[in-house]
Amino acid sequence: MGRRTLYDPAYHPVEVRKLAEKGLIEQEIADQFGVSRATFSDWKNRFPDFLDALRAGKRGPDRQIKAAALKLALGGKVREIHYKPLEKDGDPGKPIHIVECDLPPNQRAIEFWLCKRAPNGWKRRVILI
Repeated sequence: MGRRTLYDPAYHPVEVRKLAEKGLIEQEIADQFGVSRATFSDWKNRFPDFLDALRAGKRGPDRQIKAAALKLALGGKVREIHYKPLEKDGDPGKPIHIVECDLPPNQRAIEFWLCKRAPNGWKRRVILI
């Protein structure tokens, strides 16, 4: 007879989703649960609800990063709002002025995007001399 699992079907799927939504990687989530990476992988294989919750939690941050990478690759306008120094009661005061400036396209973001989205036409090649 094997050792009883620490897995709780009422607790772990909910928590794994929350931790993944915060952007933690699987090793960090396993550490939060106090289990090894092997146990974490075993839970993904044995408990479909756990795996579904993990995937659902990762979708939000992945979508946000994808949008940020696209915005960085394309460039565009950036809007900065400058405020008066903090007042005594903690109120930041009113904006004193709004600055809009151009953000040029980022070469590395473009390369990364193309290598991931069009790998047949765009690959990073290392040339050894």
